[in-house]
Amino acid sequence: KPFIVIEGMQRRIRYIITRKVARYLKGMEVYNPPPGYLELRSWFNNSSSLRRAYFALCVYIAANNVKMTLPFRAAVMSGYWLDQATFALAKKYKPQLPPDDSPEWKWPSDLLKPDLIFYLNNRDDILPMTYPYYTTKKPDPIKDTILEIFKKWRDPKPIFIKNSTRYRDIVAEMIPYINQMLYSWRA
Repeated sequence: KPFIVIEGMQRRIRYIITRKVARYLKGMEVYNPPPGYLELRSWFNNSSSLRRAYFALCVYIAANNVKMTLPFRAAVMSGYWLDQATFALAKKYKPQLPPDDSPEWKWPSDLLKPDLIFYLNNRDDILPMTYPYYTTKKPDPIKDTILEIFKKWRDPKPIFIKNSTRYRDIVAEMIPYINQMLYSWRA
Protein backbone atom coordinates (compact mmCIF):
# COMPACT_ATOMS: atom_id res chain seq x y z
CA LYS A 1 0.00 0.00 0.00
CA PRO A 2 1.33 3.49 -0.82
CA PHE A 3 2.34 6.28 1.52
CA ILE A 4 1.53 9.64 -0.10
CA VAL A 5 2.32 13.09 1.27
CA ILE A 6 0.60 16.32 0.21
CA GLU A 7 2.76 19.43 0.66
CA GLY A 8 2.16 23.10 -0.15
CA MET A 9 1.92 26.52 1.45
CA GLN A 10 -1.85 26.55 2.04
CA ARG A 11 -2.67 24.13 4.85
CA ARG A 12 -6.42 24.23 4.37
CA ILE A 13 -6.14 23.13 0.74
CA ARG A 14 -3.60 20.45 1.72
CA TYR A 15 -6.02 19.01 4.29
CA ILE A 16 -8.92 18.95 1.84
CA ILE A 17 -6.86 17.29 -0.89
CA THR A 18 -5.40 14.80 1.60
CA ARG A 19 -8.91 13.72 2.55
CA LYS A 20 -9.99 13.40 -1.10
CA VAL A 21 -6.91 11.37 -2.10
CA ALA A 22 -7.35 9.09 0.92
CA ARG A 23 -10.97 8.49 -0.12
CA TYR A 24 -9.92 7.79 -3.71
CA LEU A 25 -7.45 5.16 -2.48
CA LYS A 26 -9.86 3.85 0.17
CA GLY A 27 -6.96 4.67 2.44
CA MET A 28 -6.50 6.51 5.68
CA GLU A 29 -5.59 10.09 6.52
CA VAL A 30 -2.66 10.12 8.90
CA TYR A 31 -2.32 13.33 10.86
CA ASN A 32 0.77 15.37 11.59
CA PRO A 33 0.82 16.42 14.39
CA PRO A 34 -0.84 13.19 15.50
CA PRO A 35 -4.10 13.25 17.48
CA GLY A 36 -3.45 14.19 21.08
CA TYR A 37 -0.31 16.17 20.24
CA LEU A 38 -1.84 19.13 18.41
CA GLU A 39 -3.06 20.65 21.67
CA LEU A 40 0.52 20.70 22.97
CA ARG A 41 1.81 22.94 20.16
CA SER A 42 1.16 26.20 22.00
CA TRP A 43 3.29 25.04 24.95
CA PHE A 44 6.39 25.37 22.79
CA ASN A 45 5.82 28.83 21.29
CA ASN A 46 8.40 30.54 23.51
CA SER A 47 11.39 28.40 22.60
CA SER A 48 12.44 27.69 19.03
CA SER A 49 14.60 24.72 20.04
CA LEU A 50 11.73 23.14 22.02
CA ARG A 51 9.36 23.85 19.14
CA ARG A 52 11.73 22.09 16.69
CA ALA A 53 11.94 19.13 19.07
CA TYR A 54 8.14 19.04 19.33
CA PHE A 55 7.73 18.97 15.53
CA ALA A 56 10.46 16.34 15.14
CA LEU A 57 8.76 14.13 17.72
CA CYS A 58 5.41 14.59 15.95
CA VAL A 59 6.92 13.60 12.58
CA TYR A 60 8.34 10.37 14.00
CA ILE A 61 5.08 9.52 15.79
CA ALA A 62 3.16 10.20 12.55
CA ALA A 63 5.64 7.97 10.66
CA ASN A 64 4.97 5.20 13.16
CA ASN A 65 1.23 5.66 12.63
CA VAL A 66 1.82 5.30 8.88
CA LYS A 67 3.81 2.09 9.43
CA MET A 68 0.92 0.65 11.43
CA THR A 69 -1.57 1.65 8.68
CA LEU A 70 0.30 0.44 5.56
CA PRO A 71 -0.20 -3.31 5.96
CA PHE A 72 -3.95 -2.70 5.69
CA ARG A 73 -4.54 0.54 3.79
CA ALA A 74 -2.87 3.33 1.88
CA ALA A 75 -1.76 6.26 4.05
CA VAL A 76 -2.08 9.90 2.98
CA MET A 77 -0.65 12.74 5.06
CA SER A 78 -0.83 16.52 4.81
CA GLY A 79 2.65 17.89 5.53
CA TYR A 80 5.45 15.66 6.75
CA TRP A 81 9.17 15.93 7.38
CA LEU A 82 9.90 17.90 4.20
CA ASP A 83 7.45 20.59 5.33
CA GLN A 84 9.62 21.24 8.39
CA ALA A 85 12.95 20.60 6.64
CA THR A 86 12.35 23.12 3.86
CA PHE A 87 11.48 25.80 6.40
CA ALA A 88 14.60 25.03 8.47
CA LEU A 89 16.84 24.99 5.38
CA ALA A 90 15.35 28.26 4.12
CA LYS A 91 16.00 29.96 7.47
CA LYS A 92 19.49 28.50 7.83
CA TYR A 93 20.84 29.00 4.32
CA LYS A 94 19.01 31.99 2.88
CA PRO A 95 20.05 33.40 0.43
CA GLN A 96 22.63 30.74 -0.56
CA LEU A 97 21.34 27.15 -0.42
CA PRO A 98 23.77 24.31 0.33
CA PRO A 99 25.49 22.58 -2.60
CA ASP A 100 23.68 19.68 -4.28
CA ASP A 101 26.00 17.09 -2.71
CA SER A 102 25.39 18.38 0.83
CA PRO A 103 23.97 15.90 3.37
CA GLU A 104 21.26 18.52 3.99
CA TRP A 105 19.55 17.20 0.84
CA LYS A 106 19.24 13.64 2.21
CA TRP A 107 16.11 12.13 3.71
CA PRO A 108 16.80 10.91 7.28
CA SER A 109 17.71 7.21 7.11
CA ASP A 110 15.66 6.42 10.24
CA LEU A 111 12.46 8.07 8.96
CA LEU A 112 9.89 6.39 6.72
CA LYS A 113 10.14 7.83 3.21
CA PRO A 114 6.92 8.47 1.28
CA ASP A 115 6.28 6.75 -2.04
CA LEU A 116 4.97 9.97 -3.57
CA ILE A 117 5.13 13.62 -2.54
CA PHE A 118 2.79 16.08 -4.22
CA TYR A 119 3.42 19.80 -3.91
CA LEU A 120 0.35 21.99 -4.42
CA ASN A 121 1.22 25.28 -6.04
CA ASN A 122 -0.96 28.15 -4.96
CA ARG A 123 -1.14 31.43 -6.84
CA ASP A 124 1.54 33.02 -4.65
CA ASP A 125 3.89 30.11 -5.42
CA ILE A 126 3.23 30.21 -9.15
CA LEU A 127 3.38 33.99 -9.53
CA PRO A 128 5.72 35.30 -6.84
CA MET A 129 6.67 38.35 -8.89
CA THR A 130 3.13 39.61 -9.54
CA TYR A 131 2.85 41.75 -6.40
CA PRO A 132 0.94 44.11 -6.15
CA TYR A 133 -1.33 43.05 -9.03
CA TYR A 134 -2.97 39.87 -7.71
CA THR A 135 -2.72 40.29 -3.96
CA THR A 136 -2.61 42.93 -1.29
CA LYS A 137 -0.20 40.89 0.82
CA LYS A 138 3.47 41.72 0.53
CA PRO A 139 5.58 38.85 -0.81
CA ASP A 140 7.23 36.68 1.82
CA PRO A 141 10.83 36.09 0.67
CA ILE A 142 11.14 32.88 2.70
CA LYS A 143 8.28 31.36 0.66
CA ASP A 144 10.33 31.77 -2.52
CA THR A 145 13.28 30.02 -0.85
CA ILE A 146 11.06 27.20 0.41
CA LEU A 147 9.63 26.74 -3.08
CA GLU A 148 13.17 26.65 -4.51
CA ILE A 149 14.10 23.94 -1.98
CA PHE A 150 11.07 21.86 -2.95
CA LYS A 151 12.08 22.22 -6.61
CA LYS A 152 15.66 21.12 -5.87
CA TRP A 153 14.68 18.17 -3.67
CA ARG A 154 15.47 14.83 -5.36
CA ASP A 155 14.65 11.82 -3.19
CA PRO A 156 11.76 11.50 -3.27
CA LYS A 157 11.23 14.17 -5.90
CA PRO A 158 8.06 16.20 -5.29
CA ILE A 159 5.49 16.24 -8.09
CA PHE A 160 4.24 19.78 -8.62
CA ILE A 161 0.49 20.11 -9.08
CA LYS A 162 -1.13 23.21 -10.51
CA ASN A 163 -3.50 24.48 -7.85
CA SER A 164 -6.80 24.94 -9.59
CA THR A 165 -9.76 26.60 -7.93
CA ARG A 166 -11.58 23.25 -8.03
CA TYR A 167 -10.46 20.50 -5.70
CA ARG A 168 -11.57 17.75 -8.05
CA ASP A 169 -9.25 19.16 -10.74
CA ILE A 170 -6.31 19.02 -8.34
CA VAL A 171 -7.06 15.40 -7.44
CA ALA A 172 -7.63 14.54 -11.13
CA GLU A 173 -4.13 15.83 -11.88
CA MET A 174 -2.70 13.57 -9.15
CA ILE A 175 -4.51 10.36 -10.09
CA PRO A 176 -2.35 9.45 -13.12
CA TYR A 177 0.80 9.63 -10.96
CA ILE A 178 -0.82 7.49 -8.28
CA ASN A 179 -2.10 4.95 -10.81
CA GLN A 180 1.30 4.80 -12.53
CA MET A 181 2.97 4.03 -9.20
CA LEU A 182 0.39 1.38 -8.31
CA TYR A 183 0.69 -0.19 -11.77
CA SER A 184 4.50 -0.32 -11.52
CA TRP A 185 4.18 -2.15 -8.19
CA ARG A 186 2.01 -4.83 -9.80
CA ALA A 187 4.32 -5.32 -12.78
